[in-house]
Amino acid sequence: MKKFLILCLATIIICTSCHKIEVRNFTGTYSYKTTGNVEISTDNVSLNHLLANEIGTMHILKNKSSDTYDVTIIMNEVGGRIYTAYGDINGNEISIATYERPLDLRLIPTIGGEVMVSCEGKGVLKDGVLVITQSYFTTKGNIDIVGKNITTVAEPNE
Repeated sequence: MKKFLILCLATIIICTSCHKIEVRNFTGTYSYKTTGNVEISTDNVSLNHLLANEIGTMHILKNKSSDTYDVTIIMNEVGGRIYTAYGDINGNEISIATYERPLDLRLIPTIGGEVMVSCEGKGVLKDGVLVITQSYFTTKGNIDIVGKNITTVAEPNE
């Protein structure tokens, strides 16, 4: 029985240290670029809108073990906006929990400004480059705004 308990404890320690290594692989400062398009639709009209490229700095910070998520992601856009999201790490993949951010749609006459969208995504870290695919979604009155393939490519700053 004593050997069994020691074996269980050793297994738990090994598993938690592997997860810490996975998280550490993601932490750091990156330069990022986000691009994609959203579909804006009403009951009888649908329009595809190419988003302006967004560039900036992304910081991925390891959370304490008592936090709900493994990492905090802070995106500092060159235009001055800052977005914060949270994510979980599994191997070389990251899952980003739903977060809110403004989306500039001033060029669309029916909207004419910024709207708050909900975002979520998944990404993969390969050879130090993080590629994230996100979805944006919101409803403003009778207008639905959906972006299914918003891509962010983040390269580490050295």
